[in-house]
Amino acid sequence: MENKNLQEEFEELMSLFLFGETKPEENKRLNEIITLDPEFEKRYDNYLKIQTGLKQHKSALEQIRSESSPKIRLFQGNFRNQFLAIAAIISLIVSLSVVFKTEMFRKNDPILMEVTGACNPETLRQDWIRLDQNSFCEVKIRGDQGLVHFRIFPNSEVRILKLAETKQEATTLGYGLSIFVQKGNLLLNETLTNTTSQTKIYLNGTAIQLNGTKVWVESTENRYKVSVWDGSVQIRSGIKYLLPFLLNPQLTEHTLNEQTDPSSEQKTDLEKVWADTSSEDVSNSSFEINPPNVSEIREESLFKNLKENRLGTKNAQENLNILKEIQRQIAKNASQKKKTPLDKSHLEDLENISNHLGNPEPIELPKIDEKREPIQKKILTTTKTENNQEKPVRLGNKTIQLKDGTILKGNLIQYGNQYILEENGKKRTIESSNIESISF
Repeated sequence: MENKNLQEEFEELMSLFLFGETKPEENKRLNEIITLDPEFEKRYDNYLKIQTGLKQHKSALEQIRSESSPKIRLFQGNFRNQFLAIAAIISLIVSLSVVFKTEMFRKNDPILMEVTGACNPETLRQDWIRLDQNSFCEVKIRGDQGLVHFRIFPNSEVRILKLAETKQEATTLGYGLSIFVQKGNLLLNETLTNTTSQTKIYLNGTAIQLNGTKVWVESTENRYKVSVWDGSVQIRSGIKYLLPFLLNPQLTEHTLNEQTDPSSEQKTDLEKVWADTSSEDVSNSSFEINPPNVSEIREESLFKNLKENRLGTKNAQENLNILKEIQRQIAKNASQKKKTPLDKSHLEDLENISNHLGNPEPIELPKIDEKREPIQKKILTTTKTENNQEKPVRLGNKTIQLKDGTILKGNLIQYGNQYILEENGKKRTIESSNIESISF
C-alpha cells in the first residue's frame, strides 16, 4: 500500500516537473522518492530521455515545415523527410548521450571528505575501524550542508553505519552521519547550515542526535562519559539503539510478528519492546551511559539468532523475554543517569582538544572530574571511619582463624567491617573479608 502511494506521488510530482511547474519543496520531495528505490530513479531517467527526444522531434518537424514548399514536397518530400528524420535521430542520440553523461556525473559527484590517519576512505563505510595504541583516524566533511569533523582516538573500535556518498544525496537528505562506538574515545565537532544533516552516535543502547554541537565521548571502565558543549543533543534510549546495524527493528519485529498471535499478550509486549524508554535534551553538561547488565550467554544467544535470522517459532518467546530483559536494564540505566553541568575548567579542557582537530600530533586527553573524585572518595572514607568509630563493639578474648590458615588470639573489637585485635600489647587491624571464623 505504501509503495502504491509512493508511485502515485512520484507520477504526480514528475508530471509537474516535466512541465517546469514544481516548487522547491516539491523538488526536494521528488529527490527523496527517487533515492528510496532504484526503480524510481530508472523511471526518472527514462522520463527525461523521452522529454528530450520529444523536444528534438518537435524542432525537426518545425524545421521541415518552414523549409519545404508545396512544390518541393510533391517531388522531394519523401527524400527530405527521410533525411531530416535521420538527422533528427542522430541529433537525439547525441543529445541524450550528453544529457545522460551530465546527469550521471552530477549524481556520482562525491562529497568533499578528507581522511587522515589509520583509516581507508574507500572502506570507511563498510569495515570496522579498529585502532591500536599508536593509531588514530580523523575525518573532515565539508560542503553546502556545513562542516562535520571527527577524530577516533587510539585503542578504539568504531563503525560508520551511514554517510552520504554523493553531493546530490547530501543536498537532499544531508550528510546523515551515524557512528556506532564499541569502545574507545571519540571527538566530534559539527557546524551545520542544513538541519536535515542529522549526525547520530550510538553507544550502549543510547542514540545521541547532534544539533550543531561539540561532543566528547570517553570510554572508562566499561561505561561511557559523554560531554556536550557549544550546542545541544537529543538523547534517546531503547533496545533498537543497542546494535543498530544488527537489531533492525522493522526486520526483527516482522519476524517475531509472524510467530505471535495478533490478539495475544506477546503482540502487546512486542510493541512495547521497540518503544523508546526515555528521551531528553542535554546541553553544556556531561553524563554517563552504562551497559545493560544482562547474562552474556543469553545476550550472545539472542544476537546470534538475530544475526543468522534464526528466530524460529520455538525460540519466539525466549527471544522476546531476552529483549524485554535488556530493555528493562536500559530503562533502569537511563533513569539513573545523572547530568553534571560543565564548569569553566572542564570547558577549557574540552576546547583545548577540540582546537587540535586537524593536527596529526597526539592530543592529550582531558580527565573529566579528575579533581572531584579523590575528594569524594576521601570524604566517603572519612565519614565511614567516623561512623565506624562511633559504634565499636567489644567482643572480649577470642580466637580468630584467617583464610590463609593463621590462628590469632587476643582481645577483639569490631568496627563495622574491620576488627582490631589486641595481642601482647600490640594492635592489629583485620578486614572481615580475610577472616574464616571467630571462636566465641
